[in-house]
Amino acid sequence: MVKKLSSLIFVSLISSLILLPTASQAASKGSLGLGVDVLPSKVGEESIIGADGSLWFLVLPGKSGKRSIRVNSVANVAMKISINIGFGSYRDGEAAYDDSKKSDVASWAKFSESNFSLSPGESKVITLTFNVPTDAAIKANLATMFVVGTALNQEASKAAFSVNGAARVAVPIFLGVGTAEQIAINFKILGTSIRNVEGKRLAYIRIQNTGKT
Repeated sequence: MVKKLSSLIFVSLISSLILLPTASQAASKGSLGLGVDVLPSKVGEESIIGADGSLWFLVLPGKSGKRSIRVNSVANVAMKISINIGFGSYRDGEAAYDDSKKSDVASWAKFSESNFSLSPGESKVITLTFNVPTDAAIKANLATMFVVGTALNQEASKAAFSVNGAARVAVPIFLGVGTAEQIAINFKILGTSIRNVEGKRLAYIRIQNTGKT
């Protein structure tokens, strides 16, 4: 049963490829940095990219969909790279991440490589494939692809870092299971208003979900 919801959202523009450093640097002898590019689709690949830079998939139960990304090192030290699928959601119109939760579709995902190393300035193309089970429910699923880079040799990096460091890029994922008609998303605008919040004028739109998911 599709549940109809009314919600109050704040309309904003977001950047979806977010570099999140998780440690401070004591000196400029070494630095970590990552970039992720979503590559143009090839024959047999999904071709949609969300307006916020997210990866979109539309896959029937029992079928698979894939996309390719390029992971770029913008570091001046060698890095260990790991890629995984985590929980994804939207809060107040912006992509939200919660490392304490697991994604329902993580077990469906397969990377051509999920653990590898990059030399300074090196790049690597990785393919992400979602294999949707035949008994998967017709619905829209949200997830996040995390690309994490750490110093390849932490011991050798002690002079460069005050603590072990890491850089992380988060890419939102939309995985629709079914056809476009089956998971059609549509909204009805119920009202608008302008509010002053902490000295800023913000536009609020009250909407009702009239779609199928």
